[in-house]
Amino acid sequence: MNSSFNLQLAGKAGGDVDVLAAMSDANIPIQPEGNTQQIQDFDKIFIQFKKNNHHLLWVTTNCRGRTADFMNFYKKLQGASFFYILF
Repeated sequence: MNSSFNLQLAGKAGGDVDVLAAMSDANIPIQPEGNTQQIQDFDKIFIQFKKNNHHLLWVTTNCRGRTADFMNFYKKLQGASFFYILF
C-alpha cells in the first residue's frame, strides 16, 4: 500500500504578500517512519513569498545520481534565496 500527498496553493497573505507553494510527500504508511509530522519530512517543498520587488524563496528536494559503478549518491538538498528587483 502506498500513499502520497501533493499540495499546491497560491494566494495572498496579509493583503499584499503573494504566496506560491507546492509540497509533496510519498511514503508507505505501514512502515514505522511512514508519516509526515514536520515540514522537514516532506520530500519536496517549494515556497515563494513576493511583496513589491522583494522575493523570498525556500526549496527542498532530493538529489539522486549515478555517475559510475562506484559513485552512487543520494542527498536531500535545501536552501533559501532572497532577491530584490530594481526596475
